[in-house]
Amino acid sequence: MTNQSLKHDLLTCTAFVFYDFELNKCLQMQLKKEGRRNEFERHKLQALNQRQKMVSIDKLLDDSLVLLINIVLLAYQD
Repeated sequence: MTNQSLKHDLLTCTAFVFYDFELNKCLQMQLKKEGRRNEFERHKLQALNQRQKMVSIDKLLDDSLVLLINIVLLAYQD
């Protein structure tokens, strides 16, 4: 191999190493961004779930109160 060929191979190898480094850095940034997006979606779904639970509890309390009032009214009618 000639000196010129060795220099070319070295430059090619060095360019590939830098390209690979930049590609890995880019992929890591994408994964980090995706992780933040997934974390945001998870938080959003948890908040929605919590609101739905609270609505269900409110409805249950309302229904229970109506039932209790009806029981009391029936007791007083006798």
